[in-house]
Amino acid sequence: MRFFKNKAKYLYRDLELQQFYEIDLRSRWKIITAHLMVQLLPVFVITVLYVQYSHVRFIWIGLVFSVLFYVGIMIETTSYLFPKSRELYKKVFPWMLVPIFLVAAYGGYVVGAEVMPLLTGEGHNIFIYLKYISGGITLVVGLFVWTQIGLSQILQASRSLFTKKAEVDADIRFATEVQNRFLSDVEVVFKNGSGFASSQQANELGGDYFELSVRDNFIVASVGDVSGHSFGAGLLMTMTKSALQTHLEYGLKPDKIMASLNKLFLRQSDRAMYATMTMLTMDVTTGKALVCNAGHLPVLHWRARSKSLHHRYMKGLGLGIYEKATFSNLEFTVETGDIILLYSDGLIETRDEQKQIREMDFFENLAANVIQQTMNKLDKSAQLEDDVQSTSVAKRIATNLMDAIRKNDHAVQFEDDATLVVLAV
Repeated sequence: MRFFKNKAKYLYRDLELQQFYEIDLRSRWKIITAHLMVQLLPVFVITVLYVQYSHVRFIWIGLVFSVLFYVGIMIETTSYLFPKSRELYKKVFPWMLVPIFLVAAYGGYVVGAEVMPLLTGEGHNIFIYLKYISGGITLVVGLFVWTQIGLSQILQASRSLFTKKAEVDADIRFATEVQNRFLSDVEVVFKNGSGFASSQQANELGGDYFELSVRDNFIVASVGDVSGHSFGAGLLMTMTKSALQTHLEYGLKPDKIMASLNKLFLRQSDRAMYATMTMLTMDVTTGKALVCNAGHLPVLHWRARSKSLHHRYMKGLGLGIYEKATFSNLEFTVETGDIILLYSDGLIETRDEQKQIREMDFFENLAANVIQQTMNKLDKSAQLEDDVQSTSVAKRIATNLMDAIRKNDHAVQFEDDATLVVLAV
């Protein structure tokens, strides 16, 4: 029979709870607990009504009937806690109805044998008592059906919301995968030097972006930050990086590229979103470097000759703020042994022991110490004729600096996107 072969689908609520097992166990317990608490309400209502208005001999009949209903609902609901328990319930449930039916029939016989003599006795109207009994049964069934229908509506609405959320999560995962490909670690080697870039997003979709590439005799490095951490910020980040790479194919002047990106931002985003960016190009044969800043943090230049850190910075407006904004290049010279750092604010906004955000000075001092210690270790390794070429100088410095920042940051994780580009000449 279809019923006993577990194919009577109308008996089960799989459609309502088809996403039930995809949520965590704690949330499943909460849903089941809420379900049982709501279903307990009819038991209380039935108890009060029977005690208040029913004949004393019928009170226990209504209570037993309602408790049996509740126990059945409890078993059915808790079976959804795990997939295996649900499948077991579906296999056993049709056969459970057979002994339940037999017990109910015997109970009806016993109740009838006890109650019917009272109903047919002198001065009793059998139709009035039958009305009370049928009304009580209808009350019990009606209350449970009412709550069951209400809960089913809630579960169906929750399933719809869960489905929508799953669709959004899928889109976010895809966007995150695309973004991660854009922001995967980059390591380059050029004449007598190396470069390394890495980015860590604070959320699934971040606003940071970077560029690190070698084009002919020029090294190009850039770090930017789109305001916010929304889906829109991630989309604009991807668009900006793609546009930057396209512009690099046609010219290497940072100020001209900044001006073009500014116009792009004004066309493609509203005024509530903007981006900061710093861009550097360097001729690896002459050491001549140009840096252009659009509202971003200063480029840090560690000079090997003086063993000191310097700012390479010229003030400029962020991208997407003002249509007629102008951008200028700052020129300086990079010598052998020098280190260049481009970074985002996620690296400087770390927290101290009192959970307060540190000032820029802490990051600069930490960077200077890490660079000096790394270079000293490399010098000693070279004197001992160890293999120091397995990892580039730029990657060593970037790795050591990121480790030092994490070690000194008393926040659980980076509170903003953290991007770092290191050039070692």
